[in-house]
Amino acid sequence: MPEMPESQPVRWWPAALILAVMAGLLLFFWLGPMPSVQTRWTATFPTLFFGVLLLAAWLVLFSRLPKRTRLACFAGIAALATAVVLLFEIQGVDGNLMPIVGFRWAGERSFEPARKAAAPTLPGPNDYPQFYGPGRDAVLPGPRLARDWEARPPEEIWRREVGEGWSAFAIVGNAAVTQEQRGDQEVVVRYDLATGDQVWVHADRAPFDTTIAGSGPRATPTVLDGRVYTLGATGILNALDLENGTRLWSRDILTDNGASQPEWGLPSSPLVVDDLVVVQLGRRGLSLAAYDRRSGEPRWRGGTDTGTYTTPIVAEVAGREQILTLNQNSVAGH
Repeated sequence: MPEMPESQPVRWWPAALILAVMAGLLLFFWLGPMPSVQTRWTATFPTLFFGVLLLAAWLVLFSRLPKRTRLACFAGIAALATAVVLLFEIQGVDGNLMPIVGFRWAGERSFEPARKAAAPTLPGPNDYPQFYGPGRDAVLPGPRLARDWEARPPEEIWRREVGEGWSAFAIVGNAAVTQEQRGDQEVVVRYDLATGDQVWVHADRAPFDTTIAGSGPRATPTVLDGRVYTLGATGILNALDLENGTRLWSRDILTDNGASQPEWGLPSSPLVVDDLVVVQLGRRGLSLAAYDRRSGEPRWRGGTDTGTYTTPIVAEVAGREQILTLNQNSVAGH
């Protein structure tokens, strides 16, 4: 009878080498001179991904394990990878770029319809009508806040579930206005400040999603003289009636100015100065665009440097009132 070939011993050293290199890199990332937790995570994930990929290749192709064992391992890895892809999705990241994982079948959240008739909006001394407050300087003269929150802790008055986004609130009288993303719609919502009830909702079909930077609008509404000015993540500039949410005019600032959308969306909270609404643009060497705040007609555009993820402000510099912008390579006054 012919002699059966002797089975070769399992080749373990490639797996040990891969694991040793992975462990060394991870120790360097987390104990070494990395500047932040974010950079540690951004280095960790590709190390784990390619390390596991190499281990799977070793197991199936180069380990010298019995053929039946290798086929079973391959089938198991393929089944596990398929199940993970079909069942889970990355729904965003936290502040340290750690993925937020959820089930794919979670579905869209539902929101109650706006159904409350609001009382007339009366501006007050403690209004916060735009990004960073009345003067865009993060200063509000009043009211005085209690210093000892242990003796007199704040009490929750109301809580509402909102859509995704990075927009803050603009507060005028009893109106609290913000922007959200609800499914494939980018919405501007007015809430009642006292109760949290929705007073009105204005919607545009303009979904914006990124894994790293999150979903939804980035800018905060600006409220002035009974109007709400908003800029969406994809470039929709709206003027809405504060009382009922009726759209007064709307522009696509990227189309108007031949600009391209920034990678992480448009974040410029509209600046109202005199009879203008001014917003910062995206790429292609364009800084600012100004529109007539009553009609929405384009008035001018200025600047040649590429804009950044900032909002313009008004300041007096060298004796002249100017619109200041922080651009990719410069600070400019217009």
